[in-house]
Amino acid sequence: MERAFLLADLGETEAEVADLDRAVALSAPDDGGVRALRGEAYRRAGRYEEALADYAAAAEDDPRDALPVAGRGYVLRALGRHEEAYACLTRAVALDPGQGALHAALAATLLSLSRPEEALSALDRALELDPEIGWAYGRRARACLASGGEALPFLDHCLSLLDGRVASGEALAASHRARGNFGPAADAAASLPGQSGAFHRAMAASRRGCGPHAWQGDGLVASCARGDWSRADELLPDVTWEEAEGLEELGLCGGVDRGELRRRRDEAWTLLRTTSPTPPLP
Repeated sequence: MERAFLLADLGETEAEVADLDRAVALSAPDDGGVRALRGEAYRRAGRYEEALADYAAAAEDDPRDALPVAGRGYVLRALGRHEEAYACLTRAVALDPGQGALHAALAATLLSLSRPEEALSALDRALELDPEIGWAYGRRARACLASGGEALPFLDHCLSLLDGRVASGEALAASHRARGNFGPAADAAASLPGQSGAFHRAMAASRRGCGPHAWQGDGLVASCARGDWSRADELLPDVTWEEAEGLEELGLCGGVDRGELRRRRDEAWTLLRTTSPTPPLP
């Protein structure tokens, strides 16, 4: 077990999983503590179904332990199952209300469910409990910017906390853009993976004046950036809070038909504010 902890600190996830596999084999089958630790390792390795199985076993062993409940919420959020993630993270917060990171994760999930007021309340609680959650300052700052509030103190503190932390690349890129630091925003986005990485790289390029050619993919923001308004209209009914924020920022870029964009942006916010999200699972 000690070797597994060291490997986790070194970022050697697969080796950590192998050590924890041996620990599970040597322990009692229902040893929830070991299963929870392996679930964490599986989650970091992107082996989500295996992580869910270990978290379930750990939660059954000790229903009062917030770790496996929260871990299940993180995995479900990564899988896009936001309603289930909300239920798990709400339970985790109830089990361990003093942990700021749980309130922050709940806030992120609430934003995905188009519940911004509750999300901001959860962010405020997260920062009250743990002032070192850098990305939460960035998210709070961007919410302030969207509403016309004073955001610079949040942004500057966010950047001071996040700079140099690879795991916080998305928050760092977005916060640099909000501060007007487009070069550092592009640097922060350079190694980000998947669709999220593509979004942050394209937005940094657009904010620097590179035009619509930076946008690839089939998402709502990318479609609007390229002027593919018919495709944007097809995607609008399923708009997310994050995409609506992306449309707001796209309005700051050059080369976009602002009239067409404004119509889709307004429709996106109307849909988010009038459509009830799917009720969370019990």
